[in-house]
Amino acid sequence: MLPEKQIHPGGGAATMISLFSALGGRAAFQGIYGKDSLGEMFVNSLQCLGVDVNAMKRHRSKNNAVVLSLITPDKDRSFAC
Repeated sequence: MLPEKQIHPGGGAATMISLFSALGGRAAFQGIYGKDSLGEMFVNSLQCLGVDVNAMKRHRSKNNAVVLSLITPDKDRSFAC
């Protein structure tokens, strides 16, 4: 049986500034996100963590890219694009 799935936006820069913000630092993210619900989730997640997202722009026609990170109970990771 598969464990419950969890969806978390990430990427190296987003992960680092999210942690920095959570530790009390002031952080901002500048970039383009997709027009789909995953793009909105990415922006909302950063914002909820206290990251300034005012410089982010929504792409008019492209969806967000997705990479799956599969993590086993022993914390081994595999990635699928």
